[in-house]
Amino acid sequence: MGLKELKEIEREKPDSRGHGGWRPLAAARYYWIMLKKMHGDPGVLSRGIALGTFVGITPTIPLHTVSIICLSPLLKASPVSAIIASIIVSNPLTIPLEYFLSWKVGTLITGFSIPWEEVSSLLDQVEHTDLWHACLFIIHKSIKLIESMLVGGFVIALPAALITFFISRHFYTRRIARRKAQAAETDDSQES
Repeated sequence: MGLKELKEIEREKPDSRGHGGWRPLAAARYYWIMLKKMHGDPGVLSRGIALGTFVGITPTIPLHTVSIICLSPLLKASPVSAIIASIIVSNPLTIPLEYFLSWKVGTLITGFSIPWEEVSSLLDQVEHTDLWHACLFIIHKSIKLIESMLVGGFVIALPAALITFFISRHFYTRRIARRKAQAAETDDSQES
């Protein structure tokens, strides 16, 4: 990225000084611009975006970044594009819906039924403790619930990851072709 592009991204950055509070659309737009400005192999960037989408949708919040960092080399994916995509799809507005859908789909697939009120209560209790105690509490409370939500999360995340892979691959491939055409046009006009 050049200096001009970095300045443009900085201009788009949501105001973090507290003026006007948290602006989710501004934050999403900021990260979207960062993804659009990324350079590199379309396959690597697209695999990163798909990985970030997949991990971001799964109900594994304390492990998103660690999972992305560990899986990126195995999938030959861009960890930066994966983390940005994960931030876009997993945020305070989308997390409740993703967890609810993971629970619902997981319950349908595994047959393990647990009332949503109990899941919600569990999440509230986890929210008010440190990571280690939260993990121990959830493990102690219900292995079946974890299995069910992970199955549901994977089922929801896989199609989303595949869709984002193909869309982002098309975007980056088209951008490279457009730049090559512009460069060839510039070369032709300079030769004349």
